[in-house]
Amino acid sequence: MSTRSSKGEVNKTSLSFNIPDFLHIYTNESNIDWNLLKIYIEQKIGTGITVDVRKDFLFYNTRETQDLNFIAEQLVKTKVFDVSNPTREYDPFPVEIKHEMDLIKDPEKKVFGMLYDGFKLQTLFRGLISSGESNFKHLHLVFTNRSIGTWDRGDGRYHARTSVYGFPCIISSPGLVEAPAKPREFYILRKALVVSGMARELVEAELKDKFRDTFIDYEDERLTDIVKGYILQAFFYHTTFEPFCEDKNCRLFNAHWQEDMMHAQLTGKDFCDKHEGILEEIKTKMKK
Repeated sequence: MSTRSSKGEVNKTSLSFNIPDFLHIYTNESNIDWNLLKIYIEQKIGTGITVDVRKDFLFYNTRETQDLNFIAEQLVKTKVFDVSNPTREYDPFPVEIKHEMDLIKDPEKKVFGMLYDGFKLQTLFRGLISSGESNFKHLHLVFTNRSIGTWDRGDGRYHARTSVYGFPCIISSPGLVEAPAKPREFYILRKALVVSGMARELVEAELKDKFRDTFIDYEDERLTDIVKGYILQAFFYHTTFEPFCEDKNCRLFNAHWQEDMMHAQLTGKDFCDKHEGILEEIKTKMKK
């Protein structure tokens, strides 16, 4: 499931389309074919936008920053330590700051068991973008190996998200796997197997074998195709402020379930007729 940010937006009534000149994709995810995605986006959107794939966002944007300790401390402060309290303040321990510094220096390290507030992380990232690229001619798309979440006022708790759209846009690699819900039967069977006393690693292996065609897993060969839709959602957010579609056959569909995500991203054409038409209109304006 994705969400959008209300921060850093241009007045929607001031222009029809906010078309960027550059799309910067930051990643440390090695299980995705980024060269293929670059070609796909260039072909899909057209030659009016320059697409480049960069290293991990924090690694790229802190190369000349001396105060990594401060940035690491701010990263710790974006963590969610109480899923039922979005205003809880937290004083980071030195070991936590050091851990974040290690992750900045070695971005291929995996991050386990911690949720980061997506909007707070977005605000921190925005402040690290160079002044020359800190404008709406640049679409910054950050793929992170951190799990991100946002506060839901409806039920008073944080929920994991696949993406947070704004400036910059953030897509969580673990969120692609964990945020959209798996089939209900998956959770029912997992609970039953755990209660039966089966070892947790055997439970996970059993479930993955039984439900392999109903959800995406880590190191899944289909991730490259799945990511196409989320890049397009980020582009549509930046350009039209409307990243989502209600049509389950469109890559812009905001899936809450893994099966719906797989259907939208792995079957049929890229867009519904409505968004195909909008894209053609954008491409026409890009040529002028």
